[in-house]
Amino acid sequence: AAMGLLRLDRLLRFISPVALSAFTTTAAFLIGTTQMKFMFGLNIKVSGFVQTYVEIFKNIKDTNLATFGLGIASIAFLFTSKILTRKYGSKYKVPDPGALLLVLVSVGLVKLLDLDSKYGVDVVGTTPSGFPS
Repeated sequence: AAMGLLRLDRLLRFISPVALSAFTTTAAFLIGTTQMKFMFGLNIKVSGFVQTYVEIFKNIKDTNLATFGLGIASIAFLFTSKILTRKYGSKYKVPDPGALLLVLVSVGLVKLLDLDSKYGVDVVGTTPSGFPS
């Protein structure tokens, strides 16, 4: 947002498409790597690309299957939503509602099936209302 306000987006014209693609691909891999331990429901304390995967594979037997199943189902839901929006959304000018629906459905499932206390699925917990003081 700040780049747009300061009109720094013009600087992107000077970066080759190959370099820009490499940067965004690397960012995607790093973000995905930081989320992998949560996908498996593992409590590992490492930082670093390779170290994260080493620890995941060392602790794969401790995977929380409910968390993993919910994660896989969520990814499948998002891909399906994107495909359906591409197919039907352009005709009706509808944005992809997948992420919003996923949040609503997953919160409902966790509450309805009591996934946090019965199966150990980590949830955010209580969110304080108002502004921090």
